[in-house]
Amino acid sequence: MMLKPKNRKLILSVCICAGICISNSAIAKDFGTYGDTYPVVEMNFIDAMKSKLQAMIDSGEWETFKKKYVKETMEGFKRPKGTELPHATANRTRLVDPSIILEMDIQMPDGKYIARKGDYINPLKQMGISHPMAFIDGDEPKQVEWAVKLREKNPKTFIILVNGSWYDLSVKHKFQFWFDQTGEFINRLDIQKTPSYVIQQDLRLKVDEIAL
Repeated sequence: MMLKPKNRKLILSVCICAGICISNSAIAKDFGTYGDTYPVVEMNFIDAMKSKLQAMIDSGEWETFKKKYVKETMEGFKRPKGTELPHATANRTRLVDPSIILEMDIQMPDGKYIARKGDYINPLKQMGISHPMAFIDGDEPKQVEWAVKLREKNPKTFIILVNGSWYDLSVKHKFQFWFDQTGEFINRLDIQKTPSYVIQQDLRLKVDEIAL
């Protein structure tokens, strides 16, 4: 029986592989054992972490780490990263238009459009500002004193820090100080210097920069 070319190639390949295996086994040599041998043990990742944690607890390192973490977290909470603004060196009044251009459509759940992308919107038309705002550098005693006196005259005044510890000042003066941690108010209200006093005037914001 004649083999087809395809079958001849398959048999030839098998023979070559068999020959290689036989040849390798024939020349293989046992070199014996050198040094001590140990069983291979793969530690589970969770077990490894538990072991590391227990070692830290036993050495006291965990307690030190925990205290440091709590301290740094509380310090960051009481005194967030602020924004460096120059101090006012002269009195100046500016009128700020808080209007924005919408970047997307605004729709009600029923699909009705409230506003369209590209519309020019003044948020003061929908919601006014009823509380005066005093923006200060909380690390400057003169500015803190100025803001506290303002609040004594008008308890509705919000004192907003761009720097300093809102927590320490709140404890000291026994009322709430605020902190513009993300700089959102500074940007939206165009606060350029401290201290600044902000109130609504019609559909614009009146920003008074005060030189102390």
